[in-house]
Amino acid sequence: MKPLFAFLALAALLSAQVNSPRAGVARFADGTIRTVLGLPANLLVSATPLAYADFASFSDAGGLVSRNGLIRLLGPDGSPVAEYASGETAPLLNIDGPLSTTIAWLPSQHALLHWTGHSFSLTEVNISSLGGEATSVQTFGSDQARLLVTHPNASVSAITLSLETGNVVSSDILPAAHGRAFAQHSFVVCENPQGLVVESPDGLSRTVPLSAAGLPAGDLTIERMSSDWLHVSSASTGHDWVLFLNRTNLHLSVLPAPPASSIEESAK
Repeated sequence: MKPLFAFLALAALLSAQVNSPRAGVARFADGTIRTVLGLPANLLVSATPLAYADFASFSDAGGLVSRNGLIRLLGPDGSPVAEYASGETAPLLNIDGPLSTTIAWLPSQHALLHWTGHSFSLTEVNISSLGGEATSVQTFGSDQARLLVTHPNASVSAITLSLETGNVVSSDILPAAHGRAFAQHSFVVCENPQGLVVESPDGLSRTVPLSAAGLPAGDLTIERMSSDWLHVSSASTGHDWVLFLNRTNLHLSVLPAPPASSIEESAK
């Protein structure tokens, strides 16, 4: 009966992959970029990697990935649109809507890289020091960008910058945010030892506990895997989650690991 059970399990998996909506595209710890299918609390990870990257961000309209210092903009079907040889070892990437929202913070160059619709444009930032670590970047209107910066005392600043001049437009402390912060639409997502804290635009906060409690500071990595879905991974535990967050819904789900066989094949 074992072969029959195996066949039925495979058939069910294939059927789910065919019928399930695409939740997004996520980068895993082994560097593989994989499609995630399903709905909150019912997710599947594709067995075959789409690509390999060191950093990634995806929206419903495309993706931005970096590997060995080469930043590539991808269309909705994964086809290459443009690339930029940044030489950056740890760029901060974001695309949260159409391709026009494509932006990257290049910390070693102290510069913003954004997509004009035709090419990448680099803007040097006119500020001597951020006073902390930039943990999130997003376009802010048509000609500005916003950085979230975590300071040594765990406070968080939102710094708005001109994409034309690189000048600081405004800098404000976010009183309710602490630790490493990530911008999701108009929300701010922060980490704490219990998991995540989601701050709404009106100042209300909600703690979203993770199954791995007692997480050390800086343990979580958050990357966008589509416009409304965030991929959350823990370096210390190897666990993965996805957070579905928009104006009307918030839902945390465990993200299953990629199939073991595909991880072994990608390591060859």
